[in-house]
Amino acid sequence: MRRKFGLWVFLSALALGCSASPGGSTEAKDKVLLKVNNTEITVADFEKEMDRLPPQLKPMASSKEGQKQLLEELANRELLLREAERRKIADRPEVVERSKDFRRRLLLEALLDEEIGRKITVDDQEVEAYYKAHPEEFSNERIRAKHILVETEDEAKKVVTRLKKEMFEDLAKEVSLDKASGANGGDLNYFSRGQMVPEFEKAAFALKVGETSGIVKTQFGYHIIRLVDRKTSDPAKLDQVKDRLKQKRLNEKQRRRFDEWLASLKEGAKIQIQEDLLPVGEVEEAPKAEEKKEP
Repeated sequence: MRRKFGLWVFLSALALGCSASPGGSTEAKDKVLLKVNNTEITVADFEKEMDRLPPQLKPMASSKEGQKQLLEELANRELLLREAERRKIADRPEVVERSKDFRRRLLLEALLDEEIGRKITVDDQEVEAYYKAHPEEFSNERIRAKHILVETEDEAKKVVTRLKKEMFEDLAKEVSLDKASGANGGDLNYFSRGQMVPEFEKAAFALKVGETSGIVKTQFGYHIIRLVDRKTSDPAKLDQVKDRLKQKRLNEKQRRRFDEWLASLKEGAKIQIQEDLLPVGEVEEAPKAEEKKEP
């Protein structure tokens, strides 16, 4: 059985895909490939439609049979669009509002691509330099640690005092806000670099086996950390981490550029928030979301 595009898949692809303009106009590109009532689709139009397809669908349009299927789906789409126009669906309030939302998203996407995406790049030389300058990130070192998490610094100081006479595991079960690890005496099991928030990671990896940290502050509260074990293996080679590292560096640079650029926009703007009018509407207390990289 031949594989087909399927209208639902096709329409989703066009909604999510990015268009790209074909080459310069020629007589061949102006020829009409498809006509649905009064709507004409030329060779150039068809090339644009193929450019919009995501990578997973492009191979299906690489043959005459596949392109014929694509033309059939374009005909179906035009019929549906004309029917939507006949019913004046575009004038419906909910559609108008969604169109505004889509336009805002499109504008923001184009703006960010212009200001961030096209200007910030990471080349192979930068990736290699970073790899050589941060060998600890690629050491494949893994540690096992326990921690006690409390809300305030004063509570953390009391824990430090109590640890002089009491067992770490008992205190973790009694007072730690991290109930999952607290039930196991604060045990976080083994983890490698990049899995915990930076402040926690830096303190934990700096410990010797059996050593207990001072008070470590993170976005989650105040921690006391004890290192249980450390395992090392051969460091990861550049080829093994190159793609991941390149994406990581790109994300970091884009985030930094975005923050700086947004700050400059705020300098020339007047922003006023009337906090006394909050909350607006019925507000339910949201459950605590599980944070990525939370110890």
